[in-house]
Amino acid sequence: MGCRGTIEIIEKDNDPSVFLYTHWGANEMLSQITTTLKKKKKWNNASYLTRMIFCEMVKGDEKECNGYGIQTWRTGDAEEEITVNVEHQWIKQERISKPSETFTFKELSKE
Repeated sequence: MGCRGTIEIIEKDNDPSVFLYTHWGANEMLSQITTTLKKKKKWNNASYLTRMIFCEMVKGDEKECNGYGIQTWRTGDAEEEITVNVEHQWIKQERISKPSETFTFKELSKE
């Protein structure tokens, strides 16, 4: 078992996405994105923002070989999927058996 989840990063509409994968940490993904956005840096730069989010995800586990990945596909058995749209600066959180929620970068970055 696990607590699988993905964070899909969309740089611009109709561009290919990058997916950040966690095997155990789906419940922490929105909090990790919020922590990253509160830095209020690189919101318009998908490559930097993606790296910052991934670093927050793996914090403390950087040297481990399991538990996290970067991929080009959606995980079929994810308990939670989050989409980060860099161009339009919104985030959509989808969880099993709960309604989806959408936030703006500004909403999540408030102190």
